[in-house]
Amino acid sequence: MAYADFGSKIIQKSYGRFKMAMAEAVVAGDLITADGYLADAEDSKAASFVACEAGAALAVITVAMAAEIKKAPTVATGGGVTRGDHGGTAGTVLYLDGGAEQGKAIEDVGTIAQQVGWVVSQDQALLIPMHVLSGTNATFSGTLTVGGATALNANVTIASTKTLTMTKGNITMTEGNVAFTKGQISHKVKDGHDKAYSVLVTDDIICCELTEDTTLTLPAAVAGMHFTIMHKSGDKTLTIVPTGDDKLIDNCGADADGGVHVKIVDDKGLDCYIKLVAVDATNWVPVAAGGTWTFSG
Repeated sequence: MAYADFGSKIIQKSYGRFKMAMAEAVVAGDLITADGYLADAEDSKAASFVACEAGAALAVITVAMAAEIKKAPTVATGGGVTRGDHGGTAGTVLYLDGGAEQGKAIEDVGTIAQQVGWVVSQDQALLIPMHVLSGTNATFSGTLTVGGATALNANVTIASTKTLTMTKGNITMTEGNVAFTKGQISHKVKDGHDKAYSVLVTDDIICCELTEDTTLTLPAAVAGMHFTIMHKSGDKTLTIVPTGDDKLIDNCGADADGGVHVKIVDDKGLDCYIKLVAVDATNWVPVAAGGTWTFSG
């Protein structure tokens, strides 16, 4: 079973209590924002406090930075008492819920991943809203460490393997660098780019998984620019061509077409690769390769 939020919460203990005006109606145990609204993971409204009592909009009530809540027992006809059970397992992390369940806690991660407490026992939980990163910018003075899997929003996930996955969007830096002690930035060329792909200056390692013969066009050469191109489709031909008046030359300084536009053709080998470096503003040179690559006019 999973933790299910419940009504009529009993506030057993609370910490960091103070008075605060509500912007909308709340009940005891609701997670609320710093400005008195019900917190909502689906609307990027992070939880800051826990309501310790019910209150209508504009009412001034007691709130707390943390609270121990309990699900009340049920009393059957005849006086039999059954301990409350919210369905959660002790130690389970709780996150902010949203939408129709705004102000509540849940075991799953919402649009904003904010941890708001833990399950303590069958009928108890500790609500203590943690800091959440939201808005358009995040600034770190130290090191950001990711332990378990974390969803920053619907399109960006950091897995427990420390892999950042973006299904949409871009990473933009106006200054500074992205540094890797291991790994690289790579671009995978597959179905969506079949037949033709123009290499981006921001590409580094280009992994081609093709369903049709495909041509890659290099960007205008700039001295020092380099790309590693991997071909992982054994039955499809990958052709690499320069742009404009740029040239592809072999290691001996000669090109296969008397100084005219030259291409390199992969001989349909599986797991072939080639690394190309621009030695100046015109010429590309292969500095490493695996498999069979052929110069052709």
